[in-house]
Amino acid sequence: MTTLGKNIKWVIFLCLLVFIILVSCSDDDQHTTTLKASITGPGHGATVTGIVPITINVSDNAGLTKVEFYIDNILKCTGIPPCKYNWDTTAVVDGSHTIKARAYDEKENSAEHSITVNVDNVADAVGWIGGGSNGWKTGTAPVFGSDYQSFNGPNSIYIDITGNIYVTDFLNHRISKWDKNGNAIGWIGGGSDGWKTGAITASGSDYRSFNKPISVYVDSAGNIYVTDLVNHRISRWNTNGNAIGWIGGAGNGWKTGDAPASGTNDYQSFSWPISVYADSAGNIYVADSGNHRISKWNTNGNAIGWIGGAGNGWKTGDAPVFASSDYQSFKGPSGVHADSAGNIYVADSGNHRISKWNNNGNAIGWIGGAGNGWKTGDAPAFGTNDYQSFKGPSGVHADGAGNIYVADFLNHRISKWDNNGNAIGWIGGAGNGWKTATAPASGSDYQSFNSPHAVYVDSAGNIYVTDGGNHRISKWKD
Repeated sequence: MTTLGKNIKWVIFLCLLVFIILVSCSDDDQHTTTLKASITGPGHGATVTGIVPITINVSDNAGLTKVEFYIDNILKCTGIPPCKYNWDTTAVVDGSHTIKARAYDEKENSAEHSITVNVDNVADAVGWIGGGSNGWKTGTAPVFGSDYQSFNGPNSIYIDITGNIYVTDFLNHRISKWDKNGNAIGWIGGGSDGWKTGAITASGSDYRSFNKPISVYVDSAGNIYVTDLVNHRISRWNTNGNAIGWIGGAGNGWKTGDAPASGTNDYQSFSWPISVYADSAGNIYVADSGNHRISKWNTNGNAIGWIGGAGNGWKTGDAPVFASSDYQSFKGPSGVHADSAGNIYVADSGNHRISKWNNNGNAIGWIGGAGNGWKTGDAPAFGTNDYQSFKGPSGVHADGAGNIYVADFLNHRISKWDNNGNAIGWIGGAGNGWKTATAPASGSDYQSFNSPHAVYVDSAGNIYVTDGGNHRISKWKD
């Protein structure tokens, strides 16, 4: 072979080699550009709170191997696509944070996507109503009063679908109604129908009066349900403030006679009922405190049964003779709430815990007594003041996300827990924000409480508290 022929072969070989390299590089470049990663939730610039699910979409024309999640450039999770990560924002300071997702494929190519979100977990006190005038105020607490813009030992609160605020004005023997701007509308009770704005009259036992009303609930039709404590009954009124009747005192149905003389323990009666709530089906739940049970009634005023007293299921016998501390019993329950799934939450005041039951009347467990999670042992012997415990809890409410808010009566605070039974913190004791220190002393400034009895959380995250010892209704923004 001539030298020229050899040179031609070498040229052809080198050309083929260059072509192969170029094709290979071209494939790699093409492959790199087709690997894509994008965070689809939350959105860029969003304000987030609590537990935030982070999701990522990844696409590639080769096999994906892993996805990494970074918060502020700190690796938080590594997973196999598809991958999600639940970010607990309560563990970081409020403000701007960067979320980054990085994906890898089998050829060790990578692609990433970053967004910025704003964390806002601080609960801020908005103000309070009461004290003889309209509007939300931020001064120190008022003295008690009997005019229609004041309270005397308010105990419970409910917010209807239009934002109207209903309050059990305990020592004034009436139910007060306010609009969402903090303006008093009027009150019901006092022996006659309709919303009134005059001074309160004395307590009474007729069907249009109250004797220390202690809890209120309003259904979607505007009907108002009231636990009339000393009259041992649940009263019902329509949205115009006209009395419909009451249940309790043996026998079914809504009655319009005078209240029963005393409380009894049959399943159609009450003994010192403290709290009332209704589920989406119209079933009425009552914390029958003196009988150590939760009673259930249908919308027609017929008793279904009760839970408590050891053992699961709705019962129709007489009330348990004694209070008990096992997880299927109660000791002076003072608050009841039903969530959208039918779960029933009970402020088991004498046992210093919050109990959870399903709608079949089966006990799930309880929270409190130090430590997180739903427990099924006996109740704690004493109430304590650490942030995972309660001391005489008197009210409970679950929001749409499953967070549980507790009026921790003797600890002068509102506690917040997630739906897994983990304590998040508490508000009160001067200063904004959820805290995890021991409980505060009572106080009269607008960021403190004095024996808060009940709590309600609306769909916008506003927290309303009956600050009984301070004769006012407080509002906070979560």
